[in-house]
Amino acid sequence: MNRNDSGFRKGLLIVFLAGMALGIVSINLLMTDAVRENGVFCAFLENGIQREAGFEPFFRLLPKRLGLMLVLLLAAAARPFLPVAAVAGGVLGWLAGVYQGAALLEAGLAGLLASWAALLPQTGFYAAALLMMFRGAWLREKGWIPGGKAFARCLLCGFGIFFLGILTENWLNPAILHAFWKIYR
Repeated sequence: MNRNDSGFRKGLLIVFLAGMALGIVSINLLMTDAVRENGVFCAFLENGIQREAGFEPFFRLLPKRLGLMLVLLLAAAARPFLPVAAVAGGVLGWLAGVYQGAALLEAGLAGLLASWAALLPQTGFYAAALLMMFRGAWLREKGWIPGGKAFARCLLCGFGIFFLGILTENWLNPAILHAFWKIYR
């Protein structure tokens, strides 16, 4: 039995990038003036820069991210899985496109760089967790991992990686944003 799931990963990447392109186009066509006038991205970035690391912000962030984690767990457990993965990949791509487009519209190249700084390093952990959980669901759906134990291990590993993302978002990302702010102020 061939357990090569690179086709699934490539497909998910294509759906994500298509969603991202759609998000960039939609914000440029539909919301250009509103984004520039309201300064949504700049307010978001300023809030991130003012955020301090610690336990209090961690416990405010935790329920928000665990809600997202619950949605991802439900998506991974869905049957049939492939349509749910395609929708999730497209929606996450669209959100990423809107975010990047708003940053570029409001603050130009500096805004785009700031948006990347705001996403590092936690997004790498979140993406790895998503791929781990979705890979387990894909292998389960194909019958390549029999039983629920291996699938549960994939979900548990994905949850652990996601939790590392929450920790880095709370304790490491504020330092990255502060350093970025000092450079580009």
